[in-house]
Amino acid sequence: MDNSTLHHAIISSFLTNQRPPTISEIATHFKCSESTARKGLRDLADYHGVVLHPHSDEVWVAHPFSAAPTTCIVSSGEHKWWGNCAWCSLGVMQLAGGNATLNTRLGAIGDEVSITVENGEVVRQRLRYTLSNSDAECLG
Repeated sequence: MDNSTLHHAIISSFLTNQRPPTISEIATHFKCSESTARKGLRDLADYHGVVLHPHSDEVWVAHPFSAAPTTCIVSSGEHKWWGNCAWCSLGVMQLAGGNATLNTRLGAIGDEVSITVENGEVVRQRLRYTLSNSDAECLG
């Protein structure tokens, strides 16, 4: 089990099961012990391929997917995933086959926003966001 094959298994699980594999499932998939699976996950985390939950070695984030609830929800058919941010969610949409919808909120608590992708292209939508003075100051 190297970083690449482990990462592929994690992303595949997110796509198929809408969640990352557990340590036990990784051990079964790679026909190894759970301690070897944990070591593989730690190595992948050191390589910045995943973020592990702070209280366990379970996968918390494997960009562009999040195993923890976020304000970015991508749906495609009957499948739904959490994206880490709007940018990551566009990646989820592409991995999901290029036909998906992102539902989120501006600034996590602001207006609801929906972005739809069909055949890998963002469907033209009217989205207007007015910068506040504090936003403008942050932008320099």
